[in-house]
Amino acid sequence: MEARQVWTGMRPLLGTVIGVGIFGLPYAFAQVGFAIGLVALVAVGFLSLMALLLYSDLILIRNGHGRYLSVVGHELNGVEKVLAGIAYFGAHYGALLAYVIVGGSFAHAVFSQFLGGSELIYLLVFWLVGSLLAGGGLSFLVRLQGILFPLILLLVIIHAFVLAHHMSVSNLASFQPQNTVLSLGILLFAFSGLSAVPDMRDILKRNRKLMRRSLIVGMTVIGILYAVFSFLVVGVTGVGTSSEAITGLAPIIGPLAESLGSLLGLGIVMSAYLSTTVSLTNALVYDWRMGYLLAWGAVVALPMIFVLAGATNFISVIGLTGGILGSLLGIFLILAYERARISHDIPKNTLSIPQWLVLLTFFMYSGMLLLTITELVQG
Repeated sequence: MEARQVWTGMRPLLGTVIGVGIFGLPYAFAQVGFAIGLVALVAVGFLSLMALLLYSDLILIRNGHGRYLSVVGHELNGVEKVLAGIAYFGAHYGALLAYVIVGGSFAHAVFSQFLGGSELIYLLVFWLVGSLLAGGGLSFLVRLQGILFPLILLLVIIHAFVLAHHMSVSNLASFQPQNTVLSLGILLFAFSGLSAVPDMRDILKRNRKLMRRSLIVGMTVIGILYAVFSFLVVGVTGVGTSSEAITGLAPIIGPLAESLGSLLGLGIVMSAYLSTTVSLTNALVYDWRMGYLLAWGAVVALPMIFVLAGATNFISVIGLTGGILGSLLGIFLILAYERARISHDIPKNTLSIPQWLVLLTFFMYSGMLLLTITELVQG
């Protein structure tokens, strides 16, 4: 019974975290070398898990259905709230933009051979279908993901079997540490999942023990999946790995296998788009007191505006979103956690993450932020 509750609680996390970022990881691994990429994956995975555990502690001490802006903002001053709000909306809209870009690319790869049409048409269809499905809210999303996840897992197994037959160990031997900063931003984006925690709270009925277990098990599963997927793709395509992993496989594994991979990508990206859209809509409803339809419209409209304005570089979007905005979200979260720790109206045993571990997390986020900004300034 408890295992089933943990699985149910993990669904929003899996649906939010396992998104378009997974398809940028093989490119990141290929750019720095698999060994460095694996070390970076473990470090960023640990960092992201710490942020999720800190956030879960904070939301469980507050009543109601508040999201990041109200829960973290409760401990911040005016300027900090504004900056945290910019980082929050920027990170989530950046994620939605990346989902639309890659979702359209995958839909084109799967269906254009039968139906024809340009990639822009499929991008618009992906956005429209995903936006309409997301309008069903959290309860509909949980039911839909209960169907999607087993299908996605089946496709992952089949695709892994196909890739394993085309691997070459020599493709994993690259070593290019000068590209490490790029990989960190992509990894931080790929592991981002703060928006899933309030939905997990609502599903698990504020059960602290199940929340922590769901977060730890869920992030462990995600880390293993990321490592295996990157290992297989880089093992096949090496330094020639494409930015979204799948299209570069076609000359080696054939068009049919590429279509299978694109179908897998389409399912994963659609699930992530739905999770993020629902979470951001709920944030506007509960934190900003917007009406549901107005909040939903504000969430789904902006990514398409950016696409039509020409923002379609996938790697740039996820690298900057993760490296800068993701790091800022983590820093403000840590600041709020430590202020809440010394608050007189909060029971001390509810904020149980050791201070030294919180400090380590702060330095890791700060380091990533500084490295990303330095890389950006240097061009």
